[in-house]
Amino acid sequence: SWWLKPSIWGTTGMYMGIWNPQNKQWFQNRLKEIKAGSTGLMKMREWRYMLGQYRPCGKLAKIVNAMSSEIIDKNLL
Repeated sequence: SWWLKPSIWGTTGMYMGIWNPQNKQWFQNRLKEIKAGSTGLMKMREWRYMLGQYRPCGKLAKIVNAMSSEIIDKNLL
């Protein structure tokens, strides 16, 4: 595919709960490469390999979200 499905994008470490400047830059670079013909369709395993470097970021985001929720529940609710 040219792009990841939203359901898959949400499981990558690149997605931290919001669309951030790094996501925008990645999207713009990918679009530029597609228009220039320097990249093409990718198989799911290729996507996984390419985005695998971001996996630790996703784990960190989950930990931060869980701890933030716990702090809010204990102190503000």
